[in-house]
Amino acid sequence: MRMTAFYSCCMWFCCLVLSMDARSQHTEPALLKLIYSFSHRYDKSPGVVPVEAEMSLRVGSTNARYGCAAYEMPVHKPFGSGADGPPPEVVAAAETGRAFVGMPGTLVTSKKVSFEVLYLVPDKKQLVSFRLLGFQNFKTELPYPEIDWTIEQETKQIDRFVCQKATGAFGGRVYTAWFAPDLPFAYGPWKLCGLPGLILEAEDADREVVFKFKSLEMPTEEYVMVEVNRVAAVSEKEFDRAKLRHDKDPIAYSAAYSIAQFGTEPAMILFLDVSGSMVSDEAAKQAIKKEIELKITNPMELK
Repeated sequence: MRMTAFYSCCMWFCCLVLSMDARSQHTEPALLKLIYSFSHRYDKSPGVVPVEAEMSLRVGSTNARYGCAAYEMPVHKPFGSGADGPPPEVVAAAETGRAFVGMPGTLVTSKKVSFEVLYLVPDKKQLVSFRLLGFQNFKTELPYPEIDWTIEQETKQIDRFVCQKATGAFGGRVYTAWFAPDLPFAYGPWKLCGLPGLILEAEDADREVVFKFKSLEMPTEEYVMVEVNRVAAVSEKEFDRAKLRHDKDPIAYSAAYSIAQFGTEPAMILFLDVSGSMVSDEAAKQAIKKEIELKITNPMELK
């Protein structure tokens, strides 16, 4: 296999893992897809540059999906219906939790940006989180965000929409949000939701967490996944304990999991940074070493 094909196959596999089994048949069409330019000052130390990334929000008629755009696999139709999709060997790999050609592997993602995928179902007051440690997906039910927004009279133009200002507190921060009444969806970036219109921009009072509007499209064949399979359903405390073990030594954590599941240590090590770039093997080991030393001293949720 040529090197370009190798990395293409790896990226398809990583996207499959990070999309938490996109082949689920429980889907609904995405009515809108919004891209935010996201900035987070994860460390207030002098000289530390805020991390920047693109985040994606897919809005359906009953739910929404939020995650990192660099890791989001385009879903034109539910897989299994004759639609476009990854190579068959990569699909088979994702089903078994192994890297392609049958080898177990280790995948580590940067702590600077959360690669968590969030599903919001407002009618059921349901917020579901999917997060990845190594090649194991974890599903956690979280409290649905209840933000006491104050809607103000001030407006401003964002793209082609007249947006209205609102302020509200969440996660230890006070946010200013700009929502579009002409887009009657009670969603927004991350966990910011509950306004009578789609939130196009938001930032906290100290501008340490910022979501800026980048683009809005109305996809004709894009889907929002509302149910996924083959994940470990855990409580938030259980996930936090697993994450502590993982962050202390991601390679050792994944090796233990691989031995328990497959009887062998990982044959491949991959690291994905905030831009979606991937390195493997020795370069991945060096990147992971730096990642272990990285401290997030100013998280998005301060509580």
